[in-house]
Amino acid sequence: MSIMVHAHLLATRVKARHFRGEMELEPLIDEKHYDFNYQDYWHFNKIRKIMPGDQVTVECYYNTSAINKTTLASTPYSLQNLTECKNSKLVCFIL
Repeated sequence: MSIMVHAHLLATRVKARHFRGEMELEPLIDEKHYDFNYQDYWHFNKIRKIMPGDQVTVECYYNTSAINKTTLASTPYSLQNLTECKNSKLVCFIL
């Protein structure tokens, strides 16, 4: 299993939490220093199983302290150039 996360420039941390019933298991990923310029697949050193009924919650932390306006979510259709990457977006692929 591997996981790939894509977020825009404002993202600083991405965490994929794994729940089974009422119990939280070890996170699938906790990238505490997310870098937009380095996006790659994370391959697991040990086998991780996602069972039917499990829940995966993906959290993204953003730093908008340098922005003096509302931060909007972008879609692939609204992205015209890299300056729009300052909008927020998070996609997580689990393979």
